[in-house]
Amino acid sequence: MRILEGWETLSQQKQAAVMAFLGSLILSLLAFYSDPVINRDGMLYIDMARSIAEHGGNVEQFNWPFFSYFLAGVISISPFSDTVTSMMVVSLFSAGATALLAVLLGSMTAKRFVFLAVLVALAFPGFNDNRAQILRDWPAWFFSLGAIYAVIRFDETLRWRYALAGVALLLMGMLCRLEVAGLGMALGLAWGLKGVDASYLCWAAWW
Repeated sequence: MRILEGWETLSQQKQAAVMAFLGSLILSLLAFYSDPVINRDGMLYIDMARSIAEHGGNVEQFNWPFFSYFLAGVISISPFSDTVTSMMVVSLFSAGATALLAVLLGSMTAKRFVFLAVLVALAFPGFNDNRAQILRDWPAWFFSLGAIYAVIRFDETLRWRYALAGVALLLMGMLCRLEVAGLGMALGLAWGLKGVDASYLCWAAWW
């Protein structure tokens, strides 16, 4: 009963985030269980992370190695194997990205239909097609959606902490994929064109 009472006290956005996060973890578990073969890029990231964790690494084989450095840090403290640890990391990033997408959709949905926003986020083809793959796109998508959320919140509240958070998230996303810089330019345009609803420009940039 306490769990149900606590659930009822959560805001619409928090309910959407929790449902989408847990649902995404389940989908990722099923995806890795049904397709345990690691993709080619994933093997590269894991090999580089293992090399970095053990010997300092040789990043010449890949010119944008932040994700492998991040994996190396997690692998060095994880009690699980390198592969399982990498799967867990991307599963958490995918869950975070799915939760953020559900929050953004849920904010434009009536509370009684928030579950539909969650279902849309969980059914998002771009995510589900890659759930069984270890990709640097997952943290890039997570940080990008986080930046979009921060900019929308800044547009609504004019609190600079959201603007600073958005900049930090964009920089983190760019460390994973340089293409996130394009999203940063679109978000800057959204702020510059104050007569236009920032959310529309943010969604246009994302899609």
